[in-house]
Amino acid sequence: MKKISFLLMLGFFLLSGTLYAGEGNGEGNGNGIYSTQARRTVAGAGLLNIGAGLGYYSGIPLSLDYEFGVSRDITIAPTLGLGLGYGGFSVGAKGRFYFDDIFQMDRAFDLYGGVSLGVVPGQEYYGGETARRGYFYTDLHVGARYHLTPRFGMFLDVALSSASLGASIRF
Repeated sequence: MKKISFLLMLGFFLLSGTLYAGEGNGEGNGNGIYSTQARRTVAGAGLLNIGAGLGYYSGIPLSLDYEFGVSRDITIAPTLGLGLGYGGFSVGAKGRFYFDDIFQMDRAFDLYGGVSLGVVPGQEYYGGETARRGYFYTDLHVGARYHLTPRFGMFLDVALSSASLGASIRF
């Protein structure tokens, strides 16, 4: 738990320097405030999402995925997950479709829906006993992201089996 707390604090410390990343390079308004003129999704661009939340089967799910823009409105993301409390981990992929253009949303705000596919290769434990052995999974999810700066945002992702809150970092 100390390692997780340290890594989270270190991550947010490193990210705090991105709050004014837009200053002077045309991406912000010169005051470090996110410009609504910046592009949300660019094909090939990368977005790292780190989240934690509550899960139906997985206790406290921790998630990590890296989105690649396939088109303006579609991304794919290899994903890793860890269920604290159950001892299981997952490997999979998420596909997301962004509804921003359909609903003519502000550029700082993203609304998306998608599907997840993957595998939990090992065993999950609950109360010291094996709860489930390896299995495949599919899941549907919807989410929203607010970009505080062109490089940093916060998201809420709600799936059929879990919900997570986290940070997004653009590379």
